[in-house]
Amino acid sequence: MRIEQLEKQKVTTDDGYLFILSRIPPEYLETKNEELRKFNIHAMLNLYRKISVKAKKNTPEGCWNIIRSHNMRKFFNSTLKNVGADHDFVEFCMGHRLSDTKMAYYEGDPVKLREIYARYIPYLTIQKDLDITETPDFKRLTEENKDLKALVERLIPPWVAGISERIEERSKKMTEEERSLVKEHKSLKKMVNNLEIPQKVKQEEKV
Repeated sequence: MRIEQLEKQKVTTDDGYLFILSRIPPEYLETKNEELRKFNIHAMLNLYRKISVKAKKNTPEGCWNIIRSHNMRKFFNSTLKNVGADHDFVEFCMGHRLSDTKMAYYEGDPVKLREIYARYIPYLTIQKDLDITETPDFKRLTEENKDLKALVERLIPPWVAGISERIEERSKKMTEEERSLVKEHKSLKKMVNNLEIPQKVKQEEKV
C-alpha cells in the first residue's frame, strides 16, 4: 500500500503539476493522467479548512474563515510592501500582470528573484518561535547602527557631550518647586510674546 502511494507521487514528466493531491486515485498508475492528481480548487479549500481547524481560527457558520487564500495573498502582499519590497517585484510575485510598457523593458532573472525573495522569508514566515533578531537583515542593521553611533561620538566634541550629561543630571535633581517655577516662567514668556501691544504705546516707544 505504501509503495503504491509513493508510486502515485513520483515525478514522471517535466510537464507534470508542481502540487498534487495527497490522495490520488488508483487509476493514475494505469493511465498516468496528470489531471487525476492535480491539486484543484476543492483540494485547496479543504487544505485551508484543515489549517483553520488546527489553528483554532474557525468562524461561525456562514462567515468567511480568517485563514483562507484571499487573506494569505493579502498578508503576502501587505507584508512585502510594508518591509520595503519593490512594488513591481511584489506584483510579479503575486502573479499580477505588469503593464505592457514595463513588460517590454523587464526580463526577470529567476536566480536574482530567488535571492531577493529569500531576504523576505523571515517576514513571511508564520510561526510562534520566529525571532526577527536572528535574521541577517536585522543583524546587519544592528551593526550599522553601532557604526553610526561610534561615528557620532567621534564627531561630537567631548565638552559638548559633557554639557549634555550635566544638563540631564541637573534636570533629574531639580525639585518639584524648581520644575514648577521653570514651567511658570515658560508660560509667562509665552503670554508676553503673544500680547498685542497697542499702537499708541509703540509710537511713544519710538519717540
